[in-house]
Formats: sequence, structure tokens, C-alpha cells
Amino acid sequence: MNNPNMRYFPRYILALGLALSSHQVRAGPLCAAPGKDGPSYVANTYYAGSGTATASGNTISLGSMSTDSNASTTPVAAGDQVFIIQMQDADINNSTSIAYGDGSTGRGSTALNNTGRSEFAVVSNVTGNTVTLRDSLTYSYANSPASATSTRKSFQVIRVPQHSSLTLNSDIRTPAWNGFSGGVTVLDVAGTLDMNGQTIDASAAGFRGAGSYVQSVMGISDYANTYNAPGGSAGAMKGEGIAGTPPLVRNPSATPGLYGVPSGLSGDQGYPSGYVVARGAPGNAGGGGDGHNAGGGGGGNAGVGGMGGQTFFYDGGGRDAGGLGGVATAPVIGRLLAGGGGG
Repeated sequence: MNNPNMRYFPRYILALGLALSSHQVRAGPLCAAPGKDGPSYVANTYYAGSGTATASGNTISLGSMSTDSNASTTPVAAGDQVFIIQMQDADINNSTSIAYGDGSTGRGSTALNNTGRSEFAVVSNVTGNTVTLRDSLTYSYANSPASATSTRKSFQVIRVPQHSSLTLNSDIRTPAWNGFSGGVTVLDVAGTLDMNGQTIDASAAGFRGAGSYVQSVMGISDYANTYNAPGGSAGAMKGEGIAGTPPLVRNPSATPGLYGVPSGLSGDQGYPSGYVVARGAPGNAGGGGDGHNAGGGGGGNAGVGGMGGQTFFYDGGGRDAGGLGGVATAPVIGRLLAGGGGG
């Protein structure tokens, strides 16, 4: 190839916020209508998944459509191609001790379940919010809030425009994950994709870091507790990851940056029993610091997230009470996992 800007790519390119992945995605008998959306770039349309969809079934329910400025509002219709992905589904040990997470280390999960499972599908009919697919699903998908005993589950359905060929004239910015959809960019190009010097930017578009708030937590060293527990220990907020979402997430525009913003959940505790604070790290998300100015743990990605810093010297001379880092999520064939947010 003589033109350094011209690249020939596989038909499907995926970018996950906080993690770029090239694991296998079940293709199956795709071929909806290759090239039907033409050569001009059309963004993905994003829907939160609703309820459950069962493997070997061929229907799936849609929730709300994303209104992110980087997303399309073209609705899903018959003949379209969609990409379905389970974003959160990991189980954790919910103990308020070192057993939190994986049952022994204060971090991690006990099972991934269908987290990261994904597939392409062809739409044959849309009635209301029910999409009928041409072929049966390979995996099951679920969307449900956290409860006293179970973690939060979320999946999304993405309309994937079918370009005949494509030359990018500007960068593509992946819509930010909002707790229900986003964080993923999918391109389908039947012919030649010319990046033309442009980029697909998915930075900070995936699972979100924890939001901060002001509270006295002197002398605390818990692994899990509730937000603003009356008269009890609290600790700082856990990050967002494959096992759940905290009620407050990072607010990049806050001045002076002391307070997070609501994560958008309604009627959802985010993590089992509402244990959304303290140093235990759920799945690949970082734990929150315990004690005066202790640091939050880093989110896990291909490696384990870093340990949060010790407390300020007024709180016992520098106690080791920082949030634990989220666990590493090594590449697994058939799964696409976004990196965890920091505590």
C-alpha cells in the first residue's frame, strides 16, 4: 500500500471505553444488508437493555435511547444490524471483611457470569420496544438493579450502521457510559476504511471513577459499608465496574472538585446491600479510601489497580487504609471487558 493513511481493516472494529479489546466476538450468520447505510459516517445508536433475553430465543427488549451528543438518534428498524453486550454481571462476596470481593483478599469477584459476552444480530422486526431478531441468541442478557444479595446487571443494544466504504473526515468520540449504555464504538465497513489520519477516541468513556464527598472518617478501616451510615463508619466511594455502580461518580468539572455527581441510577442500590463505600474493591473497580485523606484504589484493567495512599498524619500517623485496587481482567476469548473505575 503506497498511501500511509489507507488501511484495510476487518469488517468489525470495536473500541471499549478504558480498554481497547480485540477478543473474539461471535459473528454468526450476519450479513444483514452490507453497505446499506452508504459511505458517509453514521454514529451508533445506543439503547439500554431492558429485562432479560434468553439464549436460543430471538427477542430482546429495549430501554431508553442514549441522548449523548456523540450518539445517533436513528432508531433501530428491520434490516438493521445490532451489537448486544452484557456490561455488568459479576458476582462478589459481600462480606464486610477481608472476604469481600473474591472471598479472601478484599477485592475481585467470585464469578464473571455473562459479563463481557457479546454478539451481533440482524433485526427482522421492531414492535414498540421489542426487537425480533432473525436468528436465535447465543447468550443470555439481563438488566436488573442490585439487591441485598445480588449485584447490578446491565446490558446494552447498539445499532451498527453498515457502511459500504468509509473515509473519516474527523475524529470519532465514543459516547460516555452513563450506567446504562455507551462506552463502545462499533464500525461495520463492507469495503475500504480510510482512517485519513483521524482517531477513534474512547478515553474516559467507560466505567466511571468514584465521586467524592466530605465526611469525617477518622480511624476507619472497613471493607464495605453504606453511604453516610448514621453514627457508623463510612469511608469513601467505590468505583464503577463489572459488579456495580456507586451512587456518586467523578465530576470532572467540579470546583474545587470535592463533590461527585449522581450516577443516574434510580431505585438501584448500585452494589449489594448498598455497600458502596470503604476500601474493598468490587470486581475490577477500585475501593474507596478509609480515614483522613486516604487515597482510593485504582481501577483494574489488564493489570491490578494501584493501592490507595495512606491516611493523613492527623489520622494515626499514616495508617495503611487506602482503597484496594480493582483486580486485573486478563483477556478471555469471547468476552469484551471495560476497565474498572478508580475509588
